[in-house]
Amino acid sequence: MRKIKVLALGLVCGLTLSSSAFAVDFETIRGNMNGMTSIAWKSYTGSLEGQSVSWTGWVSDVKEQWGGGYKLLIDMDPPGSASVQDVYVENLPEQLAGQFQKDQHLSFSGKIKSVRSILGSCAITLEQTKFSK
Repeated sequence: MRKIKVLALGLVCGLTLSSSAFAVDFETIRGNMNGMTSIAWKSYTGSLEGQSVSWTGWVSDVKEQWGGGYKLLIDMDPPGSASVQDVYVENLPEQLAGQFQKDQHLSFSGKIKSVRSILGSCAITLEQTKFSK
């Protein structure tokens, strides 16, 4: 009986460790947004803040910010899809912001700063973001 309890505890701990070792993907977040109650969503999004992610998407636009710098808008669905930008990277210097092209396929990584649901769309702001083409 003791061996079963230890084994069960080990499995639970192993599952917990292994699930936290994998970064969450965008589709999981968007799916949860559509399938959770507002209170569950609020708790869930709080747990995402600070998590590191590595995703790919397409450049939707680059816009100048009021306080200086530029904001990169990334759509996680391919060009031509009926969708809006989903990921935002703020405070980019002009030199970097000027390198992006509309509909450019982009690989990027960063830490989740915030996750919100805006008019039925998932809006994720990243910080400490790095890009590769």
